[in-house]
Amino acid sequence: MKKYTKLVPFLKIVEECINNKDGYELASLLSVKKIHSPALMGQIAKSNIIKLCKENLPKYWDVTVCSQLKALYAYQNSNVIEACEEQKACVHAFDKLFQDLDRWVLPLVYVIHSDLYYLSVLADQELVKQNKKAGNLEEFARILNKAFSYCLNDRRVPVTNSRKWGTYYIANLLFKTYFKLKSTNLCKNIQTAINANNMLKLEEFPISQQVTFHYYSGLILFLDEQYREAEKHLLKAFKYTRGKSEKNIMIILHLLIPIRLLSGVMPSNRLLNEYSPIKETYGNLIKSIRSGNVKKFESSLKKKEKEFINRNTYLTIEKCKILCMRRLFKKVYNIEGKPTRMYVSSFKHALKFVDMDIEDDEVECLIAVMIEKGYIRGYISHEKRIVVLSASNAFPDINTISLA
Repeated sequence: MKKYTKLVPFLKIVEECINNKDGYELASLLSVKKIHSPALMGQIAKSNIIKLCKENLPKYWDVTVCSQLKALYAYQNSNVIEACEEQKACVHAFDKLFQDLDRWVLPLVYVIHSDLYYLSVLADQELVKQNKKAGNLEEFARILNKAFSYCLNDRRVPVTNSRKWGTYYIANLLFKTYFKLKSTNLCKNIQTAINANNMLKLEEFPISQQVTFHYYSGLILFLDEQYREAEKHLLKAFKYTRGKSEKNIMIILHLLIPIRLLSGVMPSNRLLNEYSPIKETYGNLIKSIRSGNVKKFESSLKKKEKEFINRNTYLTIEKCKILCMRRLFKKVYNIEGKPTRMYVSSFKHALKFVDMDIEDDEVECLIAVMIEKGYIRGYISHEKRIVVLSASNAFPDINTISLA
């Protein structure tokens, strides 16, 4: 791309992009990450940039571009706090234009808001270092919500020119922001707004936006322990990501695999061999569940505890312990010929076999929990120390059991 050395010709090109409604070229010119020539950067610093922008650009565009160029200069000179403030001014000025513009301007909307997210994070980090209050990202969330409303509520016809086409990009950036702020509960407001609106089908949007939206939808449901619904979204995200970004695949798999394990579905050897980090993280846990070795499961979970906590998956994977124990008890049930009555001592001996030596009352308690959750069908006769099992389907399919 051409390197501009003088400010006025650069502004003329910006004006030409505005007049031609060339949102992609305009976005490429107005980004804080754009590397411009030292000569142009020098003119931004020394010129009366406000005057030049007013003389060469339409109303509100002059303030938008002027503020963006100031943000660019500040960022290139490592002043992220000033850059963030100027980028806010850029977005505020642009808001006065946005409500009257249509789809062509969306590439610029994406760039200036993504840049503001980036600068807000950097500015807050710098403020924390200086022992000052950091609230730029929170302010950015409020600013971004305005852009979200402008996109979602556009009623123009035909829809091909509608700002609605920017809805999912902005929604995904809001999700990212809320997770960064640890305000994940606010994500549901975005989902509710989209569902309540006469929105275009998600499948009509770019694949990248679909993947990101499915990922965050799955993550939100995962944290709410709505595992089966979360799985649907994460499987769609995985389907579109497979064979592309390995980093994104890893992120999705680290949510999807705990859900699948809890559902009694073990990852295939092909998947484990294809993604060695997944095999390294989950390999021993999977072996433990398959064999019903509860002690080994606890040991494997302990080794990876920190990683699972960091990924917000520890509690989900810990729930798989009951699945591991169910597998062990079912083996005992099969060995004894699938009877309708079994002594508690049979299950106790099985646990002792995998190095878990616990008292009869505790074994009874474990069995009672499994019955209550639906993993085993039957009841316990405490006086006789006998488990009375259902004559049919005493160990029901995991898919019929609530995962919460």
